[in-house]
Amino acid sequence: MSPSPLPPSSALSAASVIHWADAQRANAFTNWLQGVAAQHNLRSDSLRPASADASFRRYLRIDAGAGSFIIMDAPPQHENCQPFVTVAQLMQGAGLRVPEVLAWDQANGFMLLTDLGGQTLMQCIDPANSQANLPLYLQAVQVLINWQRASRPGVLPPYDQALLRRELELFPEWYLAKHRGVVVDTALRATLERVFERIIAQNLAQPQVYVHRDFMPRNLMATASPGQPLGVLDFQDAVYGPITYDIASLMRDAFLSWDEEFCLDVTVRYWEQARQAGLPVGEDFGEFYRAVEWMGLQRHLKVAGPASPCATANPSTWPIRRVLSAISVPPARATVSSRPCCGWWIRWKALSSPRCWSWDGREQWLSMCRQACTTAREANKITAYNVQPHVPKAIIAVAFFVC
Repeated sequence: MSPSPLPPSSALSAASVIHWADAQRANAFTNWLQGVAAQHNLRSDSLRPASADASFRRYLRIDAGAGSFIIMDAPPQHENCQPFVTVAQLMQGAGLRVPEVLAWDQANGFMLLTDLGGQTLMQCIDPANSQANLPLYLQAVQVLINWQRASRPGVLPPYDQALLRRELELFPEWYLAKHRGVVVDTALRATLERVFERIIAQNLAQPQVYVHRDFMPRNLMATASPGQPLGVLDFQDAVYGPITYDIASLMRDAFLSWDEEFCLDVTVRYWEQARQAGLPVGEDFGEFYRAVEWMGLQRHLKVAGPASPCATANPSTWPIRRVLSAISVPPARATVSSRPCCGWWIRWKALSSPRCWSWDGREQWLSMCRQACTTAREANKITAYNVQPHVPKAIIAVAFFVC
């Protein structure tokens, strides 16, 4: 027989073990919990932290008669929960496994959700053996394609020039000026403007679909049931934007660095399946992969800003060393055996190369990247521009700051 929900005093006791900066909010939570505990047979004495992110949201886990639930605590003065509810419904309609909203105190920002489990895809990954993770990544690819197939214009906010620009501006504001102490003078501002305009133009040229905006292993939940799709979390910032964004997020993760062969392998499998599903990824994989690299460049310049210790109240949540490791490689690591395209100075060589891209030329391209990587190591990256004269000097200037 299922245990009965505990009396109000137990809800008060449970709420007290969770830290609350605001006593008034703690009382509001206690009152709300008493109501939903009775309705969903919750065991209030089991309330405990589940996870947190870089925003003002936090998540609590609570047991019930059968299984457990998640409680979202999102102060309404800082977080708007409506996008979470809207996107959750869209994803459910697309066949994705996402938390179901069971109860929502909109005025106070408390929400009861179904629990997708405690193991993220990140925790299942073997970072030392890329190929061992291929089945997991192919599951993620299938989830992504299902999400993109449901796309309709006019439903989600547009990922337009203004938003792209706003994200890119985090790089000079937080990383250059506040973290590195670089004075963004007129000359540097002009350099950044040229770079940003090119990045924005390249990415806005891509076909538009639903975009999760943080589609990476940390936000995908593993499943214990064979055949069950991966769960999806942290989707409240979804927009309608470039089809390249989410696959770039998946393969150019700020917390994982894969060898280029693995990135190519997964990306081409996504491209093939997306074409079969009727998604607008084009007929030339080389052109598509080039577009993914441009999108990855925008994403990592964006992430480098908020990753700075001065940009977050909890530096351990977004450690800048791990984020920057995804967009730069120290000279000692720039070897043939390391990720050959990890350093952005090498990525820009590929981004700016003439149209010699084709899937048949994959090995030739990888060889080119390895050679450029070795050259950059030997020259300590300073002569990279001399070796690659066709790369825009403005972009190389940003590379030096990032690295």
